Amino acid sequence: EAEKLKEEHQRFFLQKVILEQKYMFVIRSMTRADVQIAQQAEDDQLAIVKSLALWPREVEWDSLPGGWIELLGDAANRISGWDSSVQIEEL
Repeated sequence: EAEKLKEEHQRFFLQKVILEQKYMFVIRSMTRADVQIAQQAEDDQLAIVKSLALWPREVEWDSLPGGWIELLGDAANRISGWDSSVQIEEL
């Protein structure tokens, strides 16, 4: 299944995220379009995670333990470059 996901989503960085040492998700990096769409949603963090979660293919989002959406969102931010350090120098 992992190879199939890599083939289907070649232009993205894929990441395996394990929560509570037993629940695994595969997420992809986010695009600017994902962020723009999520900003229009009622729950922007859930909207981002729903669009980035590739596996399992079906998730009952409302039944996940509290905080998991945020943890998946944080992982997506890291692989998408949102938490990268930026070097700024004076000219």
